[in-house]
Amino acid sequence: MLDPSYLKRHLDFKDYILLETIDSTNNYIAKIIKKGKTSVLVAADEQTNGRGRFSRKWSSETGGLYFSFTEKISDINYNYQLSPIACAMGVFKTLDYAGVPNLIYKWPNDILVGKKKISGILLEITEDTIIAGIGVNANIREFQEDISKTATSLFLIKRREYDLNELLCGIIAEINKINTEKEILNFLKDSGMIGKRVKFTSVSRNINGTVFGFRETGEIEIDIDGEVESFIAGDVSFLREDI
Repeated sequence: MLDPSYLKRHLDFKDYILLETIDSTNNYIAKIIKKGKTSVLVAADEQTNGRGRFSRKWSSETGGLYFSFTEKISDINYNYQLSPIACAMGVFKTLDYAGVPNLIYKWPNDILVGKKKISGILLEITEDTIIAGIGVNANIREFQEDISKTATSLFLIKRREYDLNELLCGIIAEINKINTEKEILNFLKDSGMIGKRVKFTSVSRNINGTVFGFRETGEIEIDIDGEVESFIAGDVSFLREDI
């Protein structure tokens, strides 16, 4: 269980809501915003209906870190369209400092260790407020069979438990350090994705191509048989030969 006194000493939100079980921290915080709250952190030990992008289910087993927080668009010093990447950047750096090996960033907001997912991020916008939902497979010792081949955790990698308070505060601190678009674009450029063969999937497209680069607003550029197209939203998976 997270320690509210620790979080209040290290973070700067007006409201802290820590729950044992909730359907989705993003869903919960969206309801709070409608009541006029503007600076909120919501965290839960377990989510019964955790969501990923495109309404996919995010497995939220006991031992993971699941939280959402609000941020005013007007308080961000860079294009808000880059916010999912900024959050991924914060998670990536925190896990890197924790000594997690073989970290891979997968556009726009997944962190992998080798072939397996260790963190996912879901950003949603309500009027002038960003809701950032972050899940990290922290102290999970065993995954359900259906995702055991595609997910991993800090515990399974490092064989020790991590303090979730420190992990949460570290992630938000790293996100808050980002002040310019240049930092985010450099992260994209240095991520190792450029030149990788990928499968891109969206509501209307399903294509294979090579990552050509990234635009200043965070769109991914994919070379498809010699023609470069850019995409603002979609899902990318590495083709087997480039994992």
